[in-house]
Amino acid sequence: MKVLDLQGGGFGKEPDEIEPAAPGSTMARPAITATHVVMEAAETMARRCVVWDPTSRVEDWIDPLAKGIMFWNDGYRLTKHLDSTAHVVGDSELVGILDDAQRELQTAHERAMRTWVTVVGFRPRHAVGDEVDTKHGRGTVTSIRASVARYSVAIGGRRSSEVLVDAEHVHAASQTTGSGHDGRKDGRWGQD
Repeated sequence: MKVLDLQGGGFGKEPDEIEPAAPGSTMARPAITATHVVMEAAETMARRCVVWDPTSRVEDWIDPLAKGIMFWNDGYRLTKHLDSTAHVVGDSELVGILDDAQRELQTAHERAMRTWVTVVGFRPRHAVGDEVDTKHGRGTVTSIRASVARYSVAIGGRRSSEVLVDAEHVHAASQTTGSGHDGRKDGRWGQD
């Protein structure tokens, strides 16, 4: 399944019901690029790097890792980044360790979203089997991940084209048929 973190939405329909636990809360969903998410992943990886180089300290690794994690999604390129920015001469063992950096970033992001959902709350508006509109087109809800306020949607009803979509970007399928209207506002999907 392809996992997408969609931005935008809001194409003339009410967003999915994500209610703040505290009235008036406007706390936004944490992005995978949020500083606290990146730093959490970098710290986790730094602890593993210190095992590789026991003469170093966790603090020495965090900043260079945080800067590299956002641009490089494999251990080899991340090791080359550390070589050029922090003068770390890596080997195949370090490459293997750093191959897990993107997984750690995704884990930190998932943890941040779970925390966010406990603060703002989430009540799904769509059930499994509902036809919905997303930025990727019309599809069928195949599962609900309430803990992170996301839906799995099979675009065009095909499981092979399933995407994971933030709840605030999933809307009931428009009832208009035959008019060429496809749920978009002004001919394009909502822009931020």
